[in-house]
Amino acid sequence: MIETVTVDQVVLCLQEYCSGLKGDLFSLRDIFVKYIKNDDNYKKEWADYLGIRGLNILCMSKTEDNFYYIMTFLLHATKKKEIYKALIQYCMLDESISKETKYYLYYQLVGYNFLNPEVPDNEIGDLMDDLYSQIYQGYKKEFSDMMYIPKEKRNRNFVIAFISQVLEIEHGPTKTLLDRCYILEKYLRKKVFIVNTAEYLTWYRSIPCFSAMSGNYKEEYNQTDNLIWRDKKLAFMQCPPEMPDVAIIKEILDVVKSEKPWFVLNIGGNSIVSDLCSNTVPTLTVATVFSGRTTTRGQFQIIGRKITDADRKWLSKHHMKDSAMIESLFTFSFKQQTHHFTRKELGLPENRFIAILIGGRLDQEIDSECMALLEKLIAAGIFIAFMGKFDQYKEYTDKNSLFGENTAYLGFQDDALAVDEVCDLYINPKRIGGGGSAAEAMYKGLPVVTFDFGDVGLGAGADFHVKDYDDMYNQVLRYATDKDYYAEMSQKAKQRAAQLTDSKTEFMRVVHVMEQSEEFK
Repeated sequence: MIETVTVDQVVLCLQEYCSGLKGDLFSLRDIFVKYIKNDDNYKKEWADYLGIRGLNILCMSKTEDNFYYIMTFLLHATKKKEIYKALIQYCMLDESISKETKYYLYYQLVGYNFLNPEVPDNEIGDLMDDLYSQIYQGYKKEFSDMMYIPKEKRNRNFVIAFISQVLEIEHGPTKTLLDRCYILEKYLRKKVFIVNTAEYLTWYRSIPCFSAMSGNYKEEYNQTDNLIWRDKKLAFMQCPPEMPDVAIIKEILDVVKSEKPWFVLNIGGNSIVSDLCSNTVPTLTVATVFSGRTTTRGQFQIIGRKITDADRKWLSKHHMKDSAMIESLFTFSFKQQTHHFTRKELGLPENRFIAILIGGRLDQEIDSECMALLEKLIAAGIFIAFMGKFDQYKEYTDKNSLFGENTAYLGFQDDALAVDEVCDLYINPKRIGGGGSAAEAMYKGLPVVTFDFGDVGLGAGADFHVKDYDDMYNQVLRYATDKDYYAEMSQKAKQRAAQLTDSKTEFMRVVHVMEQSEEFK
């Protein structure tokens, strides 16, 4: 039976851990007491929270594993920057865990960043970059015999493409991978070999973390040697889930050494495998969160916005020129529409204005502030549809019958364009991702309401930005009541979507820019 851990036990445990640590860097007990214990009401709520989750922190056991469990628990529960920074710094200083375990912890924080974009700041970003550098250097020491292959000795007709996770065709990064590889084969006449490195949210040599995240691994891909996209059959292999394992990486590096690709294409960044290959041939990294800078040690990366002073600072830190970042409009490729639904077939009302929210993480992205907006819109007569993963939907409908009567949860849909076709408007909550689903909606003429940050804000453009949730509420009502305005913005959405789907022109331009660079040697 798992015991219920009390607040006093946690404080005692943290005090014991902190007493053996250096300096003031890990004053966890002070942080914990300041934010939690001094508030008696919060203290009871906290204890109830631990009991409900059946949380066993193993307070009396002094192991480093338990330390990271407690730290990640505190990070998730308080979302305090002090804890975040201390966790990263301690991980870098900790000599008792392997580089593989540090990579596991690094990816847990990458996942946390994506779900909690309001928490990281510039200092945390720099610390995360330093942690990745330490891990990368640890792996690099294992391969001291790597030698760079000059341009004249590489095969200009062959490219290796790496991605850290391959899923269904509806998966945005998977579509980005197939789209870029298709262009390389179809229009640039290069043979492409795709490798799923299985690094994303790796569990290789993991240790206990609170609310630990894991990547998805599709075993069926182990039985195929190709991926089909449109009229092309793209060569493919998938690494085993025990990645990044040094022995498997060596096999990949040996292939790069023997086959001498013109360059390596990496989708997503945060890839030790891809970055190690950059010591042998040039690497071009495509960020899947294109509104931000990706983590890579490769020679080139595509950035979906203007380069900033912070980017230049990062480039200087890694001894790179501005030309290492190639500014580009991030483009999308959609799964072909094969259905035409009626609203009735989807369980949607015939004569209502329907706004849709789409995402694979709606439980996290629809926070209390966003839910307050949706309830306000429902009261004003707007019907809300949800598509994707929203496990908490039933909890909301059970608590609020009005919410249940004026919303619909469609789950994941194989034909997103067919669903967008019967809706009126795309609402984007505060988040970093969502760019692909917004582009699909705009392609079907749905205006977008979004904040000016993240992938949707960048992709949709300034015409569709709002300042805050109050502004979003007013804008949704204007779309619902002003037919002329709606028609004007629907046309703008289609025009923007046309730009966002011209992958051929834009990606070919990027490859040409890279090939003309002095660093592509």
